[in-house]
Amino acid sequence: MHAGRCWVAGIVLAACTVAESWAANEVPAWTAGPYLMLDERTVASREHVQREIHRPARLTTPIVTGVEDQNFQPWLSVLRDPESRRFRMWYNVPSRPPDVPTSHLAYLESEDGIHWRRPHRVLSTPPIQFGASVIDEGMAYPEPQKRFKAAWWRSGGLQVAASPDGITWTALAPGPVLRTQHDVTAIVWDPIRRRYLGLVSMLPVEFKGRRIPHESVSDDLIHWKPPWQIITPDPNAEIEKGETQFYGLNGVIARGGLLVGMIKVLRDDLRDKPVQFEVKLADAKLYSFDLR
Repeated sequence: MHAGRCWVAGIVLAACTVAESWAANEVPAWTAGPYLMLDERTVASREHVQREIHRPARLTTPIVTGVEDQNFQPWLSVLRDPESRRFRMWYNVPSRPPDVPTSHLAYLESEDGIHWRRPHRVLSTPPIQFGASVIDEGMAYPEPQKRFKAAWWRSGGLQVAASPDGITWTALAPGPVLRTQHDVTAIVWDPIRRRYLGLVSMLPVEFKGRRIPHESVSDDLIHWKPPWQIITPDPNAEIEKGETQFYGLNGVIARGGLLVGMIKVLRDDLRDKPVQFEVKLADAKLYSFDLR
């Protein structure tokens, strides 16, 4: 619940390695490796079994707060350091003075992902308006001074920076590298196709002001292809009556031949009814096998 709005996160399936795209009746070419059977696409037949999905239990109290940690936006990144095994978190804190419409990245570490070492550290970054999308290219990255990448929204588009350690940041380009109509932005490294994904939000005219997730791809984080729609609401679906908005897509990880991501759903017309909507959304199925 945020400012009277109802938010729910759901799972969306986002890609495969065995083929760039599978037709509805096409059987994929099998290769060695793990397969996540998130739907029936790769199941030839089944008997005497049923699919069960167990929902994770949410902690009763937040682990990062606005009062103690000055967090004021719903965007953050959490990575695990391969050497220290600590969890590392980046999120937004307002700039000072607070009437300036910019923010900075704040930083926390944790041994278990629940208890975080305080106080938080405010990092020196280029001006940010919204967003805290951070990726780690790994210890073997050929340009160690640019091992970490960060992305955010400001001045009408996606902006990016690099860092050797996730602490000290330098802009990769002067201003937006991908123009967008809305402030929800994220970057992801696709290890399957070995390219960057830009997950951004746009406001297409045909959807009358609803935020629609779009995607672009890039080889260098500077030059991007024109974004395309990846998830859209269906006004004829019972579950999507009202003002359903797929507010953003992020948290993408590779599992076998698939990219699996988390989608954020917003319903402005369901104020003060988060539990009711969460139950309804649990039956929704959102899939894509070709990143489109």
